Amino acid sequence: LAAWCRLMRDHRLAASWQVSRVSLGFEMIAPLGMAGARSVSPELVLFLELLKSADVFIDIGANCGLFTLAASNTGRPGVAVECRCRGGRAGR
Repeated sequence: LAAWCRLMRDHRLAASWQVSRVSLGFEMIAPLGMAGARSVSPELVLFLELLKSADVFIDIGANCGLFTLAASNTGRPGVAVECRCRGGRAGR
């Protein structure tokens, strides 16, 4: 039953994802409404200002990669890392 519930949840979430063009000039795939809401957040504005003095960007815990996409849009090289560990256990 738990596996079926996870499958239904995943199908429902996947159905809500769409390709969205954000105000930063790129497209991203994200849940409905997320891309537009995050692209105008105060933390992203601050991030872009701080990024001007950086040589490389490393996004640990990248999630959907919004900050990585924003960094790459400025021409900064970068790396995105997102751990999707099963059962909440790292290192297995």
